[in-house]
Amino acid sequence: MAVEFDKTGMFSLKAKSLLFILLIILVLVLHYPMSFNEIGWDSFAIHVLANTISESGYAKWWLHPLSVIGSYPYSEISGALPFLLSGISQITGMSGDITIFWTSLFLGVLSIFTAYLMAGAIFNNEIYKFLVAFGYSTSQGILFYTTWTAGTRALFIILLPLFIYGLIKSYNSIRYVLLTAVLFLLLMSTHKMFYFLLPVILGFIAVQIIFKIRTYISVKQPVSFNYIFLSGLLGALLIPLLMHDLIGVNLVRTDSRDGLLNQFFETYVRYSGIAILFTISGYVYTLLNKNKTRGEYILLTSLIFLAPFIYIITYMKWFILPFLFLLSGRGLWNIMRTKQALKIVPVIIALIVIFSGYYQYIHFYEEPSSKGRDLDRPLYEAAMWSKDHISPGYKAISSRPVPAERFSAISQVPTMTGLESIDLAYGFVNKDGINIVRSSLKSLDVFFESPYRSTEKPKTDWFLDNTFLDGALGEGRVAGVIKRFDLSYFIEHLQYGRSRFSSSVYEKNERYYDNGKIRVWNLRE
Repeated sequence: MAVEFDKTGMFSLKAKSLLFILLIILVLVLHYPMSFNEIGWDSFAIHVLANTISESGYAKWWLHPLSVIGSYPYSEISGALPFLLSGISQITGMSGDITIFWTSLFLGVLSIFTAYLMAGAIFNNEIYKFLVAFGYSTSQGILFYTTWTAGTRALFIILLPLFIYGLIKSYNSIRYVLLTAVLFLLLMSTHKMFYFLLPVILGFIAVQIIFKIRTYISVKQPVSFNYIFLSGLLGALLIPLLMHDLIGVNLVRTDSRDGLLNQFFETYVRYSGIAILFTISGYVYTLLNKNKTRGEYILLTSLIFLAPFIYIITYMKWFILPFLFLLSGRGLWNIMRTKQALKIVPVIIALIVIFSGYYQYIHFYEEPSSKGRDLDRPLYEAAMWSKDHISPGYKAISSRPVPAERFSAISQVPTMTGLESIDLAYGFVNKDGINIVRSSLKSLDVFFESPYRSTEKPKTDWFLDNTFLDGALGEGRVAGVIKRFDLSYFIEHLQYGRSRFSSSVYEKNERYYDNGKIRVWNLRE
């Protein structure tokens, strides 16, 4: 079937529907998981927190209003996603891991439409909008966090294009102002990357001021902002390299310039894919375009305000994705206008799909292991057995923190993990014993971590790494911890080898479960 569109790039409703269907099918295929369960370092921790909400009805790890946005001690994870997963699980009756599968898949498909709307606010051309939607929804950054995993970054980067859309549209509509305000609050409670929304808002305000000035002040010679945009962007990129020497703040988080460049290009190319190759041409075209839309002015201005933070790769590799695809979409759109488009564009699209598919393959290539990102099957089977046979209210201790999170997520058995928020929610940390003080305002960690800090870490990680490795059952410190937290079960992971504690358990206690890799021991007298 031929896709019909007029000279302005507007598709017929039938053609548009077909393209949406094809893109949805492609996204669904790319999201096909090659693991039997959820994966990801953060996913299991979020899964556990969602379980605690379902059990208690509220976030037990919240100690302060700033806990909602993850900016207070014992709230490493913001609240929006655990509440979303808990709500869906309770409404549908699905288990936590299945809830995560369908939610992440839905977010992957949703990225098509949020990117499509965002692109339309920049340049109302159907070809351009579908190119941006295609590139964004099939990028490695989106696939990484929307393929059977729970990550607060996923919800953030899926909703970010919708925020950009609402912000651009809000210049003359109170409805979009309200939409943008609601999305800002939602993004605040989703991930700490919401700080980067402020440069985007500043870009919007700057453009509004420019348009107001042009309305009231007439000039004989039109002002060209191209040099301002270009020099502003280049200057903003250089600022972080000098800022540490000037004011003592370091936005460049690496030890060497060579290391910075390698990490910079490797990371941004990894998560945006080969579409990033068209970003520069897209930027040049947008810059030189004599008939810029308001959205394009906002895009160029926002890039200037965002540029100083581009070296904070941990966060910006996710946040910058919508802006990269707005530019690369323009670069691809220019190729679509050439006489060789029918030969070149299918090849480019095929390469993008192949690159994304290969990335998904190596993303799941690692063999499932309790030491890796995946949940291995023996641990899953032990967790499912525990879910069916351990009564509610009983607590457990595990050989190591990472498998403890995964065991607790699947089994729903309160397990000491060493992670502050989980251990607080399950009562392994005494709220009354927590001492919170203000952090120094001289560090960027105040923004990306918390303006407050706890004077001492909870002892649960010490218990896991020391007490239950070096101590033995019946000794004072071990017996004290077991009694203090009313621990009833010991989850032993045989791959970590024996410890004094596990050896003492062998001698005195009953083994309830053994699948050759994981054992569940009774600790009750």
